[in-house]
Amino acid sequence: MSKALVFSLQDENPEVRQNAIRDLTRIYDLMYQTSQILQRAMDDPEADVRETAQWAVDKLSRMRPLPISRNHLDNQ
Repeated sequence: MSKALVFSLQDENPEVRQNAIRDLTRIYDLMYQTSQILQRAMDDPEADVRETAQWAVDKLSRMRPLPISRNHLDNQ
């Protein structure tokens, strides 16, 4: 899926690029919802589930915020 999105973002057809951008925002929304579920999983009665949930939350928390390009700021 990630390769398809990367290729779609570079497609010559602007509609394909727009759809890829929309798909990325849906994935971001899903990640946000998932992180909330993972927070609750860190209180799971099973130690292995808590440990795996903590690992996943740590991994997600390392994601860097999206940089805003200088061109974008100049065009506002």
